[in-house]
Amino acid sequence: PGMVDRVELLGIDLTRERVEVAPTSHYNMGGVVIDVDGRSSLAGLFAAGEDGGGVHGANRLGGNGVADSTVFGARAGRAAAACAAQAPSVTPPREMVKQAAERAGSWWRSSNNGRRPAELVSELKNLMWQRVGVVRNEGDLKAAIADLTRIRHEAERATVVGSREYNLAWNDALNLRNLVEVATMVAHAALLRTESRGAHYRSDYPETDELRWRRNIVLRLGANGDCVATTRPGRRVSSPKAVASSVPGGD
Repeated sequence: PGMVDRVELLGIDLTRERVEVAPTSHYNMGGVVIDVDGRSSLAGLFAAGEDGGGVHGANRLGGNGVADSTVFGARAGRAAAACAAQAPSVTPPREMVKQAAERAGSWWRSSNNGRRPAELVSELKNLMWQRVGVVRNEGDLKAAIADLTRIRHEAERATVVGSREYNLAWNDALNLRNLVEVATMVAHAALLRTESRGAHYRSDYPETDELRWRRNIVLRLGANGDCVATTRPGRRVSSPKAVASSVPGGD
């Protein structure tokens, strides 16, 4: 019923008329590398649900997100509570806090002659759809990575004006940094995986390569701010302890 009402807003009667169906972004089949209790490689940082990688591999059924969040949310919550109870009181270094605040407000120190953040967000979305979308190939992925590097630089020089209170342009600029980082990781992983698996389809490598690519791709931030990729063997689920790092192809 909800979908019938939603489509009716577009002037279409779903009970009698055909509707156009198209792909859309729904879920990143990857995330923070965690153990079965949601621990990441960074001490004190836990992740669960759709933030965690390695559970569903190269695909995820629509209803699995709730079970994923419920199971790993509970495990991560208990583990985080135990960790907090044993951890000493920590105060972030003042210099680190100052640097984070300065970076978040960096647009007010710029010359304000750059592009609008919303314009860059729109360009990023179109780029990912055209170059890193449903059907991928080496040429488009390399072009996308080059454009993402350009967009990252333009984002740091974007025009943000007005007050810092409820400033949507500032929100767009802050979000854009994260969007570019995630998009860059997706493009790098897709370029590296020279096969087709699950929802990842390469027109230049249409077959699944079990011999070379039953592996997980792990991406880390390099010393120069670049994206550094490594791979590790993927495993099938054989016991509850294997769940967090099981199933190949979780990019």
